[in-house]
Amino acid sequence: MQTESIAALAASAAAVLGVPAALLVGFRQARAARHAAELTARATHDQVRRQARRDAAVEFITAVEKAKGAALRLYESDEPVEDYLVLAEHRVPLDVNRPLAVIRIEGPDVLAERAQDVGTAMHGLTVRALRMNRLRYARSVLRHAADTGNEIIAAALAQLTDPAGTDEQRTEAWQAIGETGLLTRHQLGTLRQHWRHNSPDLKPVGIANASAAIKNTLDAFIEAARTHLDEPPA
Repeated sequence: MQTESIAALAASAAAVLGVPAALLVGFRQARAARHAAELTARATHDQVRRQARRDAAVEFITAVEKAKGAALRLYESDEPVEDYLVLAEHRVPLDVNRPLAVIRIEGPDVLAERAQDVGTAMHGLTVRALRMNRLRYARSVLRHAADTGNEIIAAALAQLTDPAGTDEQRTEAWQAIGETGLLTRHQLGTLRQHWRHNSPDLKPVGIANASAAIKNTLDAFIEAARTHLDEPPA
């Protein structure tokens, strides 16, 4: 039916019902205004949510890069582990998990999944960094003891780094170290596990792979964020 016919029919119906034309026009204007307001509110909501997602993504990326730097510094350090517990085991995960939680709430699902992958990789790096830090610290305790005149430790380290040393001699050296009480049982066992034969160097704990995992997952998250934020509003 033609638009003019519909309008004429509506006008004639309004006339039959005794509805003033001005009132009918007012109804139409109110309906149009309400529709426009709904569209504006929806557009504002979409804009606010998109901005929230962008802000959460930026905060998340910044927190991950900061946490990664802290973990790598921890990995290279032989300072007492206790000095880093709050940083590495509590504060850093909290800094990463806060924007991660926002991303999981705000969505979309693809961003939440990519962000969770990054969080998992970050946890892996932190665990390995802490492990190496404790190994370095335990080794530094033994070195300091030997350098300051502890003959038992000095003799044990000499046995552990002797190219001609036997497995039996190395076992005796570890037992002698344990009897000094300088290291806890856990520290001693972990250090023994990672101590290279005939060398003071420590076996790697997979830090390179863990660091690469963060880079790869973070790149995937950034790409997903760009794709989402570049999409036109629905």
